[in-house]
Amino acid sequence: MSFNINSDKERIRGSKPQIIGDNEVTIRSGVDASEKEILRAQLDSETSLPRVGINRTGQRVNNIEITSGGSGYTVVPTVTIDPPTTAGGVQALASAFIFNGRVINIAINNPGSGYTQKPNVLITGGNGAGCIVEAFLDTVDYELDI
Repeated sequence: MSFNINSDKERIRGSKPQIIGDNEVTIRSGVDASEKEILRAQLDSETSLPRVGINRTGQRVNNIEITSGGSGYTVVPTVTIDPPTTAGGVQALASAFIFNGRVINIAINNPGSGYTQKPNVLITGGNGAGCIVEAFLDTVDYELDI
């Protein structure tokens, strides 16, 4: 496969390009709090049939912003996101990244599902203290499931 990026026109072009994910592939756009999911393709967990959703958002943790990175972290701390209140919902999972004793980024490993309000996020361990974060949910602008 060949893969070309034209940074002047911000296009990605390839000859027979393939994007491969274990169970899903997501395309996101935007910066920081305005970042949103644009497209998601996944295998249905019950039927193993492919599903494609355009702007399939809502009731999921979109991102976690750091208000204060804290100090003294020598080991990566644990990120715990409250479970959703909706029955059958899936608890979101995230990981922290540290640099020079501060938490510098929180990556969403699994956005979960069934959140009707933004969950509390707790940063524990890592030999540090003072990291303050806030979770933000996706919003449903429109959805098309094929």
